Amino acid sequence: MASEDSIKYNEKKYVYAVLTKEECEHPFPQGKVSQKLAFKITEIDVDSKDELGSYEEEYALDPMHILVKDYLTAAPLAAGQYKGLWETIGADPKLAETTNNFQIKFNNMESAV
Repeated sequence: MASEDSIKYNEKKYVYAVLTKEECEHPFPQGKVSQKLAFKITEIDVDSKDELGSYEEEYALDPMHILVKDYLTAAPLAAGQYKGLWETIGADPKLAETTNNFQIKFNNMESAV
């Protein structure tokens, strides 16, 4: 491990990952990312500052799940824009709003149960 890839005790570093949906047939793909920490522990004598020994350790972390909600974000609308955007969505036949009526064929609740 290179020195710029190491994290010392009580130090913070961040990792960023960019995921794309390219070449995916599903509109909202889901996935699971397995992860683990691999580190080297070095024991040091506090008085002499000499290294007493070291060993490597691995620690499995819980998998990270990527779901549909990870692709959604709040998009603020300026006053008066909602109706126009709603009508644009309604023009798309895949997203068109439908209304149905459902009726239970019983005269009263006791007959239905």
